[in-house]
Amino acid sequence: MNASSVLPANESIYEVVYDYLRAIADEPSSNRKIEMLKEAEQHVSLSHFQQVLIWANHPQIRFYLTPPAYLFKEVQDTQDIPVFTEAKDMADFLQALSNRSISGNAAKHAYQQFRGTLTPKVQTLLDDILEKDLKVGFGVSSINKAFKKLIPDVPYMRCSLITDIKKPELWLSPASGVISQEKMDGMFFNIDVMGDGDIVLTSRNGSLFPAHSAFYEIKSVVANFRPAMQYHGEMLVTDKIGKILPREESNGLLNALLKSDNSKSKGARFDTNQYSLLLQLWDAIPHALLHLVGDNKAIEQSEHNLPYSERLASLASDIQRADSKVVQLVDTRYYSSIADAEEHFKQMLSEGKEGCVVKLPEMKWKDGTSREQVKLKNKFTVELRIVGFNEGTGKNKDLFGSLNCISEDGLLEVNVSSSGMSETYRKHVSDERNKYMGQVVSVTANSIMHNKNGGRHSLFLPVFEEIRSDKHIADTFQRICEQFDNSVNLQQQIELLKASKKS
Repeated sequence: MNASSVLPANESIYEVVYDYLRAIADEPSSNRKIEMLKEAEQHVSLSHFQQVLIWANHPQIRFYLTPPAYLFKEVQDTQDIPVFTEAKDMADFLQALSNRSISGNAAKHAYQQFRGTLTPKVQTLLDDILEKDLKVGFGVSSINKAFKKLIPDVPYMRCSLITDIKKPELWLSPASGVISQEKMDGMFFNIDVMGDGDIVLTSRNGSLFPAHSAFYEIKSVVANFRPAMQYHGEMLVTDKIGKILPREESNGLLNALLKSDNSKSKGARFDTNQYSLLLQLWDAIPHALLHLVGDNKAIEQSEHNLPYSERLASLASDIQRADSKVVQLVDTRYYSSIADAEEHFKQMLSEGKEGCVVKLPEMKWKDGTSREQVKLKNKFTVELRIVGFNEGTGKNKDLFGSLNCISEDGLLEVNVSSSGMSETYRKHVSDERNKYMGQVVSVTANSIMHNKNGGRHSLFLPVFEEIRSDKHIADTFQRICEQFDNSVNLQQQIELLKASKKS
């Protein structure tokens, strides 16, 4: 490929886009970032700017190549790899990656060639797009506030709460019983087995996990699974003796991996001599079904949408056939009703675990909240968005003392102490405030403090749990109230279900 064939005109457009993104990244205020997004057409080509946002954030656009590919050692002998000459601009090259007209070593070789024709700014922009991370301090929520529905949500089936149950008879005396599974305390992920055998791992918000050596064993195991399938589960980190690490430590290491660019300076926290990955799976969805996302009627009627009991049986068969300790089926029990499943819930709590998820065997997959799977969770945990840093005092005078956080709808605001962070992590977040501004954080609390005077509500005794790099949408106030109600008294709620059934 020669330089004259690659976007001589468009390159300047992407340089302007890069510069404007950097200007937004340098703005500390999340509200001002949104304003700058809305003002983009005054400074850049809006179509190119929005296209870059789509490339980097759309959950169903994937490029199957994690930079920096120029460091990939396997691309050495390129004599038998055809030269990729079809790209007239950035869009052509990314389209070729996305539709997999080039893949494997051919894609890596083409990337090396294409990238070498670009200016340093456009090179960086290309790498950020391929990493699905523009490093600008705003996410999908801010983009969609500026440009309505520009980026769709990642397809995901959420749990209901026990307080959401409308038909208690389906849960208290179901003909086929219920399935109870341990609620894992790790990082949710999707793992796609492509039709051509490629393995792709993505986080809850669609971010692509990089080509790090930590994933080699997992990918080799999953390569034996059924093709054209997406597997759902949680990723955990174990130490060298096989013990699962606490969530904060585990997800901290996973977030480092997620943001790794294969360089020695990033992702180095995950030492494969010290840590290993463990996948706990609970569902397997055909790609043909995922292509129907957005059309709920088509999803419901799809021949690919099997009952959960059948999906679970096929998944268990996949895992058994692979015969590996690094990929497991989540702890699964069978009970006659949700009341009997309380036994499993209490056992989980006694072991210091989060709780369990109870599912109806006939449950079909859907994109959204399912009324056929219920989360039993004693911990009152919510997801809030960071909107500010409050300065620390005393020994923390050079750091921040607390995080100013709000709900997604702005109806709840609370200062969350940084006491749950290690000193090293607090310093890291302090030094990278612009990076973490606008991100979602997990917070536990004892109760909700309702403001009856029309102001914002708050939380009683909020405790920082972790930064959720895998999420881009916080909880609304209504959802926070539901989470609290669900945690108050599980037994009482089950008794209410029994009473409602009798009446």
